Amino acid sequence: SGLEIAVSVLALVEAAISLTRILHEGYTKQKGLLDVCQRLQRRLETIRTIVWLVRDEKDLQTPSVVDRLRELKLVGKRIKLTLQSINPQEKGPARLFFHQLISGSEDEKKINEIISDLEGEKTALILVIQVVGVGLKKDSGDNFTFIPSASARRIDGFLRNDLHIQSGLRLMRITEDRASDGNVPLTDKDMESMLADMQLTVKDDNPATERIIINNVAKFQATQINAPLGEDVWAEVRRLVIEDNTADAMSTQINYPMTLKAFCTGMIPQLVFLIFISYILYFPLSYYF
Repeated sequence: SGLEIAVSVLALVEAAISLTRILHEGYTKQKGLLDVCQRLQRRLETIRTIVWLVRDEKDLQTPSVVDRLRELKLVGKRIKLTLQSINPQEKGPARLFFHQLISGSEDEKKINEIISDLEGEKTALILVIQVVGVGLKKDSGDNFTFIPSASARRIDGFLRNDLHIQSGLRLMRITEDRASDGNVPLTDKDMESMLADMQLTVKDDNPATERIIINNVAKFQATQINAPLGEDVWAEVRRLVIEDNTADAMSTQINYPMTLKAFCTGMIPQLVFLIFISYILYFPLSYYF
């Protein structure tokens, strides 16, 4: 049932949060790993809050939401195994020191991959929650009416206030400007809009639906491009997430679309610096080699 799958997902999320806290305490000397552990814990806590809502609101335990919870459960199992594999409590002091020295960056990469997976699952779960037909009724003439129930208001409030998703529950947005005695008749256009949103939630093969650009790091003299140059191929993207990306020292990181002219202009200072460094190093290196 929907309640059972929600409870099992919560158990996995709670276990993952506990393991993340252990990692945070165990790898105190690795700032990069500490930062990604904090980001992972925030993602897990957000997902836990969403699953709490599904557990408590029976109207949300629909087949589409339950399917997303099953996918989240599979991801949760993989996350738990990954976190257990880098658990510092499983290593002695000497082994932990060498593990941090040799595999610290690899652990950081694994956790970043977990965060990316969680972001995708969280987005998919939110989308199916937004289009749930809470308060939707159908009469004998195949006409649909929306009744803004207490459950619909709670779910809408959670999406807007807790998750800061201003579109909230789709049915509430469709009908919010219509004066009524509590029952809001839905037009054919309303239903077409709802169906279109529902179809978007099941099109896993549609690459234009969303782009998630998170937790990328550019170091030293690197130039990291995470966005399109020239043609804006993101024009049809429905949802774009860009956060927790950093560029160190003299590195360059591009996370938003730009023209080729703007890109070339922005790269000139870095190219000049590289030419200058090459010139400075040429004479001493040529002397020794």
